[in-house]
Order: sequence, then C-alpha cells, then structure tokens
Amino acid sequence: MPPGIGFALDFRTSSRDIGDVARGYEDVLDTIAYADRLGTDSVWVGQHHSDNTDGPFASPLPFLVAAASRTSRLTPGTGITTLPFEDPIRPAEDAAVVDALSGGRVHHEVFAEKVARSDAALEGKPPAPDGPRLCPPGACVRRQLGQAATSVESAAGGSGDGLRQGAFFDPADTGQAPKARACLEAHQRARPDDIAERVATDPLATGIGPAIGWRAPLSTAGKGNR
Repeated sequence: MPPGIGFALDFRTSSRDIGDVARGYEDVLDTIAYADRLGTDSVWVGQHHSDNTDGPFASPLPFLVAAASRTSRLTPGTGITTLPFEDPIRPAEDAAVVDALSGGRVHHEVFAEKVARSDAALEGKPPAPDGPRLCPPGACVRRQLGQAATSVESAAGGSGDGLRQGAFFDPADTGQAPKARACLEAHQRARPDDIAERVATDPLATGIGPAIGWRAPLSTAGKGNR
C-alpha cells in the first residue's frame, strides 16, 4: 500500500482572548476542510497545555469532532495525547466517541506512559474486575492506536501499536530513524505475517518506513485494518 499524505498542526497564539482563540480554531478547521477536498489523507493535532507552549489545543479530541464533521474522507488524529496528565480511561472513552462520530476514521496517538490501562479499556476489558466495559466500544480505536517513543527501548516494546515520531528536537537520522527501525523489527518478530505499516516519521527518515512529508505529518498507521 502506498504511503498517505497528511499534515501536523501546531500553531501559537499569545492572545488570551476567547474570541481570538475561537477565530484561530475556525481558521484551522477551514484549512482541514480544504485539505480534505484536495485529497489529503490525514491531519494530526497535538496536545499542548498552558499558555507557554504551542496551542491552544489542551484537548484535541473534542476539536477532532468538529474536524470530522467538516470532512468526509480525511483521517483525523491526535499527535499526541499526553496520557501522564490524564486518567487514561477518559481519553480512551473520548476517542471511542470521536471514532463513532467520524465513521471509524480517528487515529489516536498517545505518549507511551500509562498506556496499559488505556489499551485494556479499548480492547473491551473492564477497568475494574467484574466491572462494566467501555461504551461505545473502542476496538477500532485500539487497532489504530499509535505511541510516541522517547527511546529505542520504548519503541521496541513489541506492543504492535503504531509509532509516532517527528519532534522538532529529535534529529531524523540519529534520533527518529533508530527508534523507527526498532519498532518495525519488534513488530516483525512478534507478528511475522503482518505487514508493518505503522510508522509515521520525518521525511529525512523515509528509508525506514512508509511515511513522507513535513516534520511528522503523515501516517499509514493501521489503514485498511478495520
């Protein structure tokens, strides 16, 4: 399967006026809708907390509901949700709702901490023994799940998840490429009959995975696996 083309969205505003923030959101949504009409495959919205970082996207999943409502084919994705700031069950629930509203298009990418509880909930396991399960179910989200890895060891965890790379401070050749190789090798060892198309990375590291584009905007993660 050929690689898809998408883009990652980071924007900064110094204004604390809610009207300015709302206009910024509308501009981004207009851009996403235009990208969908052009045939772009995916768009990724990062999560940034507080007013000293790129933002304001403190909660990307609700924003992706609006993006999904204005698009028909493009894959909306989080790039990434920072689970250490969350009860991991809540983003799993939100992702399952967005997935249902988007017709099964959402890709949920998370920071690779506290991910075990999120995975279990998305797989249909009750968060507490003999307790209720996630509703709506998150099986489709689980198949599309990707993780951001901060080391070769975490990238080689063998969980079968996709791998999200592309931080501006992580060089493509010496930083991202070794982690992408480790992820693919672990995936191929664990699932030798499965085609590993689960890496989104920087264009300079395209020799190790089916992804091209600016910084880390593209992914073929999980496409066709529904």
